[in-house]
Amino acid sequence: MNAFLNFSKIAKGLSFLAATLMASSAAKVLLADPVKIWISSQQDKIYYDNMVRLYQQEVDADFQAEVQAFGFREMPDKLAIAFKTQTNTPDIVQLDEVFFGMYLQGEAPFVDLTDRVKAGDLMREFAGRVGGKGGGRPDMAQGGGTDVTALKPALADLCNWVAEQLN
Repeated sequence: MNAFLNFSKIAKGLSFLAATLMASSAAKVLLADPVKIWISSQQDKIYYDNMVRLYQQEVDADFQAEVQAFGFREMPDKLAIAFKTQTNTPDIVQLDEVFFGMYLQGEAPFVDLTDRVKAGDLMREFAGRVGGKGGGRPDMAQGGGTDVTALKPALADLCNWVAEQLN
Protein backbone atom coordinates (compact mmCIF):
# COMPACT_ATOMS: atom_id res chain seq x y z
CA MET A 1 0.00 0.00 0.00
CA ASN A 2 1.61 3.24 -1.11
CA ALA A 3 0.63 6.71 -0.01
CA PHE A 4 1.72 9.96 -1.57
CA LEU A 5 1.94 12.80 0.91
CA ASN A 6 2.10 16.35 -0.23
CA PHE A 7 3.13 18.09 2.98
CA SER A 8 5.26 21.08 2.09
CA LYS A 9 7.24 20.72 5.33
CA ILE A 10 7.43 17.97 7.88
CA ALA A 11 7.72 19.16 11.46
CA LYS A 12 10.90 18.37 13.37
CA GLY A 13 11.42 16.19 16.45
CA LEU A 14 8.60 13.91 17.45
CA SER A 15 6.44 15.55 14.84
CA PHE A 16 8.44 13.44 12.40
CA LEU A 17 7.28 10.34 14.26
CA ALA A 18 3.70 11.52 14.55
CA ALA A 19 3.28 13.04 11.09
CA THR A 20 5.54 10.99 8.89
CA LEU A 21 5.26 7.55 10.42
CA MET A 22 1.58 7.82 11.28
CA ALA A 23 0.69 9.26 7.91
CA SER A 24 2.88 6.66 6.24
CA SER A 25 1.69 3.27 5.29
CA ALA A 26 0.75 1.71 8.63
CA ALA A 27 0.27 -1.59 6.86
CA LYS A 28 3.99 -1.57 6.04
CA VAL A 29 4.81 -1.31 9.74
CA LEU A 30 2.39 -4.08 10.62
CA LEU A 31 3.65 -6.34 7.84
CA ALA A 32 7.30 -5.60 8.68
CA ASP A 33 8.13 -4.39 5.17
CA PRO A 34 10.54 -1.46 5.22
CA VAL A 35 8.83 1.90 4.76
CA LYS A 36 10.33 3.58 1.70
CA ILE A 37 10.93 7.28 2.33
CA TRP A 38 12.16 9.49 -0.48
CA ILE A 39 13.37 12.96 0.43
CA SER A 40 14.59 15.80 -1.75
CA SER A 41 17.59 16.84 0.31
CA GLN A 42 20.80 14.99 1.11
CA GLN A 43 21.15 17.30 4.13
CA ASP A 44 17.83 16.06 5.56
CA LYS A 45 18.82 12.39 5.12
CA ILE A 46 20.92 12.49 8.29
CA TYR A 47 17.94 13.90 10.18
CA TYR A 48 15.55 11.25 8.83
CA ASP A 49 18.03 8.44 9.55
CA ASN A 50 18.36 9.70 13.13
CA MET A 51 14.59 9.81 13.56
CA VAL A 52 14.29 6.22 12.33
CA ARG A 53 16.97 5.15 14.82
CA LEU A 54 15.17 7.01 17.61
CA TYR A 55 11.90 5.31 16.70
CA GLN A 56 13.64 1.93 16.75
CA GLN A 57 15.18 2.65 20.17
CA GLU A 58 12.07 4.09 21.80
CA VAL A 59 9.16 2.24 20.19
CA ASP A 60 9.83 -0.68 17.87
CA ALA A 61 13.25 -2.26 17.43
CA ASP A 62 11.96 -4.25 14.44
CA PHE A 63 10.81 -1.18 12.49
CA GLN A 64 12.65 -0.76 9.20
CA ALA A 65 12.77 2.22 6.87
CA GLU A 66 14.74 2.88 3.72
CA VAL A 67 15.52 6.59 3.44
CA GLN A 68 16.71 7.70 0.02
CA ALA A 69 17.76 11.25 -0.76
CA PHE A 70 17.60 12.70 -4.25
CA GLY A 71 18.31 16.21 -5.42
CA PHE A 72 15.18 18.35 -5.54
CA ARG A 73 15.59 18.68 -9.31
CA GLU A 74 16.09 14.93 -9.66
CA MET A 75 13.07 13.92 -7.55
CA PRO A 76 10.31 14.57 -10.17
CA ASP A 77 12.05 12.30 -12.70
CA LYS A 78 12.51 9.53 -10.11
CA LEU A 79 8.86 9.80 -9.07
CA ALA A 80 7.60 9.78 -12.64
CA ILE A 81 9.56 6.63 -13.44
CA ALA A 82 8.45 4.89 -10.23
CA PHE A 83 4.78 5.75 -10.74
CA LYS A 84 4.69 4.94 -14.45
CA THR A 85 6.46 1.61 -14.06
CA GLN A 86 4.94 0.77 -10.64
CA THR A 87 8.45 -0.27 -9.62
CA ASN A 88 10.14 0.80 -6.39
CA THR A 89 7.38 3.27 -5.55
CA PRO A 90 7.95 5.14 -2.26
CA ASP A 91 5.53 5.13 0.66
CA ILE A 92 6.41 8.65 1.77
CA VAL A 93 7.69 11.50 -0.38
CA GLN A 94 9.02 14.81 0.91
CA LEU A 95 9.58 17.16 -1.99
CA ASP A 96 9.68 20.78 -2.99
CA GLU A 97 6.25 21.60 -4.42
CA VAL A 98 7.52 24.45 -6.55
CA PHE A 99 9.90 22.34 -8.60
CA PHE A 100 7.49 19.41 -8.84
CA GLY A 101 4.72 21.73 -10.03
CA MET A 102 7.02 23.19 -12.67
CA TYR A 103 7.89 19.69 -13.80
CA LEU A 104 4.25 18.64 -14.19
CA GLN A 105 3.24 21.80 -16.06
CA GLY A 106 -0.41 21.28 -15.22
CA GLU A 107 -2.72 19.29 -12.99
CA ALA A 108 -1.09 16.95 -10.48
CA PRO A 109 -1.86 13.31 -11.34
CA PHE A 110 -2.74 12.45 -7.74
CA VAL A 111 -6.15 11.84 -6.24
CA ASP A 112 -7.05 14.71 -3.94
CA LEU A 113 -8.70 13.20 -0.88
CA THR A 114 -8.62 16.33 1.29
CA ASP A 115 -12.40 16.62 1.13
CA ARG A 116 -12.65 13.17 2.75
CA VAL A 117 -9.42 12.77 4.79
CA LYS A 118 -8.38 16.08 6.28
CA ALA A 119 -4.75 16.36 7.37
CA GLY A 120 -5.73 18.57 10.32
CA ASP A 121 -8.25 16.02 11.58
CA LEU A 122 -5.74 13.19 11.18
CA MET A 123 -3.07 15.02 13.16
CA ARG A 124 -5.52 16.17 15.83
CA GLU A 125 -6.76 12.59 16.33
CA PHE A 126 -3.43 10.78 16.29
CA ALA A 127 -1.29 13.37 18.04
CA GLY A 128 -3.85 13.22 20.84
CA ARG A 129 -3.36 9.48 21.02
CA VAL A 130 0.36 9.96 21.68
CA GLY A 131 -0.15 12.55 24.38
CA GLY A 132 0.17 15.63 22.25
CA LYS A 133 -1.67 18.09 20.10
CA GLY A 134 -2.00 18.54 16.40
CA GLY A 135 -4.04 20.14 13.72
CA GLY A 136 -3.95 22.33 10.70
CA ARG A 137 -5.58 22.86 7.37
CA PRO A 138 -7.27 20.11 5.36
CA ASP A 139 -4.20 19.85 3.08
CA MET A 140 -1.34 20.48 5.53
CA ALA A 141 -0.98 19.82 9.22
CA GLN A 142 1.53 19.14 11.95
CA GLY A 143 1.54 17.80 15.43
CA GLY A 144 3.45 15.70 17.88
CA GLY A 145 3.36 14.01 21.20
CA THR A 146 5.56 12.80 23.99
CA ASP A 147 4.24 9.29 24.66
CA VAL A 148 6.21 7.20 22.17
CA THR A 149 4.89 4.00 23.77
CA ALA A 150 1.41 4.91 22.49
CA LEU A 151 2.62 5.29 18.91
CA LYS A 152 2.50 1.62 17.94
CA PRO A 153 -1.18 1.17 18.98
CA ALA A 154 -2.02 4.42 17.21
CA LEU A 155 -0.35 3.20 14.03
CA ALA A 156 -2.26 -0.07 14.26
CA ASP A 157 -5.55 1.88 14.14
CA LEU A 158 -4.53 4.34 11.40
CA CYS A 159 -5.83 2.29 8.46
CA ASN A 160 -9.20 1.80 10.15
CA TRP A 161 -9.48 5.53 10.87
CA VAL A 162 -8.66 6.47 7.27
CA ALA A 163 -11.12 3.85 5.97
CA GLU A 164 -13.87 5.38 8.15
CA GLN A 165 -13.11 8.81 6.69
CA LEU A 166 -13.25 7.50 3.13
CA ASN A 167 -16.65 5.84 3.62
